[in-house]
Amino acid sequence: MFIISACQSKDNTILKSLISTEDVFIKSDYKYSKDSLILDIPIEYRIINNASKEIDKSTIYMIHNGNILKDLDDFIVFDKNQYHLDKILNLKTVIKPEGHLDIIIRTNYIYIQKKEANKIFAKYKIDENLIKIKNSVKITSFDKFRKENPELMIQLTNYHDSIVVANYYKGIVLFTNQKNIIW
Repeated sequence: MFIISACQSKDNTILKSLISTEDVFIKSDYKYSKDSLILDIPIEYRIINNASKEIDKSTIYMIHNGNILKDLDDFIVFDKNQYHLDKILNLKTVIKPEGHLDIIIRTNYIYIQKKEANKIFAKYKIDENLIKIKNSVKITSFDKFRKENPELMIQLTNYHDSIVVANYYKGIVLFTNQKNIIW
């Protein structure tokens, strides 16, 4: 076993889950549902380049209930360093060897019944009528939200959602990582 471990290459990429401190929002969904609202949860990951080559392109896929989601419709990926400038991640962002890129993914595919949303509004002392006035209502930071709503986090875990990140160098796939989303 030692011989096998010693021979394994460390020339790869790592996808590391981070617990986000960005805010959770509840949003209206005027396109599809009149009895549900969107629970917009930030998901954070760090792409670590341990390869000897730079990563010059990354492709990110989200899988929910076995279905591949659509970028920009169901989720949006941001470079954490430019997140507050509302800059969507440029998939051609270069990650140098031994470097990393932190990403934030905003979800638009988690639906909750208005009854559940009203419980969340009451818990955080938010006037539920705000959702009629605004497009989205800020709840609290995700790290706090996940601690205060463990039942909901268990429900989300039951979806077995995952992220797939393919990293490229000059059009050739270096490594592909798939991780289950940890709520």
